[in-house]
Amino acid sequence: MLENKLKSAFDAVQAEEELKANTKDFLHRQLYGGRRKTRAVPKRLAACFVTVFLCVSGYFAYFTPVAAVSIDINPSLELAVNRFDRVIDVTGYNADGQALAEELSLRHMNYEDAVNAVTENEMVAACLAAGETLEITVAGTSEERTAKMEHCLSQCAYVTEEQVHCAGHWDEVEHAHEAGLSLGKYRAYLAALEEEPDLTLEEAQDMTMRELRERTECDSTAEQEEHGNGQNQQKGHGNGMGHGKHHQEQ
Repeated sequence: MLENKLKSAFDAVQAEEELKANTKDFLHRQLYGGRRKTRAVPKRLAACFVTVFLCVSGYFAYFTPVAAVSIDINPSLELAVNRFDRVIDVTGYNADGQALAEELSLRHMNYEDAVNAVTENEMVAACLAAGETLEITVAGTSEERTAKMEHCLSQCAYVTEEQVHCAGHWDEVEHAHEAGLSLGKYRAYLAALEEEPDLTLEEAQDMTMRELRERTECDSTAEQEEHGNGQNQQKGHGNGMGHGKHHQEQ
């Protein structure tokens, strides 16, 4: 009896060891596909990592802005453009600009097509018909990109070369956004601020581009007229002195 019990115990231990070995072998085959394919998993993992990397880098490349196109008239809005010349974001910087940004589906369009869609809009067309000033300002992370975009935008429908402007540095875009203005209106505000130091950002935000430009142009014209009148008075005073001298000699 004792001999039979010992034999049964040893058989159980052997069976458990065989079960463990069989289980381990089964899992090995499922994971690695047999001994001849033990190197296949690292290759598949490497391919997966490459695919994920390309997807992530492609995502960031697509949704990273490298240029900005500001369109200002009465609606004031700005297009963020990626390295593939696609619009990835549209921001309105006043009530009309926000309404226009919501009305038009500009995202993922080529920036030239987007600008055409804006300038052909009824609201913008009405502003142009009323004599408002349209300005398109472009800034890029490189001078080459900015110059290329300026040339392309000047060829758009309803746009002339005089209406397209280049910003000097990409930093201006960030400064404009911090001020709560589009790039184009921010540059116009800075120009008007030189003539009217008391002009506030809130006032500029509600002004049209024509009103901002008229502030600058009127002040410049008045200064030129004042300077011209002063020169004329000096000239007249000089002529008077000469005439008096001539009279005395007679």
